[in-house]
Amino acid sequence: MLTLEQQGYAGCLVSEDGRQITQFTRFAGTPCVIDGTEYRFGHGQGARYVLEGPVGVTAVSYASGRREVTIEATPHQLQLRRLTWLGRRWEIHALGQRIGTCRVTMFGASGDLPAELPLPLRVFTLYTVLMSSGSLVSILPWF
Repeated sequence: MLTLEQQGYAGCLVSEDGRQITQFTRFAGTPCVIDGTEYRFGHGQGARYVLEGPVGVTAVSYASGRREVTIEATPHQLQLRRLTWLGRRWEIHALGQRIGTCRVTMFGASGDLPAELPLPLRVFTLYTVLMSSGSLVSILPWF
């Protein structure tokens, strides 16, 4: 189980089964290190959120319908579907099959995502769900 916890005003701590994966602040372009590689979360032109890695853009997410967000990270394409209009539970789909779920809380999120997905993509998926859910974390200003 992957969890993201709010740490103070803008900090986020991501862990998996009690093991710290990474931490970052919500400020655009702030780096985080996942498995020894530096990444940056940000906003992209035409995309809702972007994960940049050492060789450029690693993943992008964008709204693809009502209550639906698509994440593209070659060779993976995920559809995130909010279960209800104002709900905080999401299903994660790939190739038409449900592969996981995410749940947003007041100050964080948790996700049951398959280990077959690369860890940076799982972290970005949880980040996208959190920021797309209208939680307190997502409405605080970006600087």
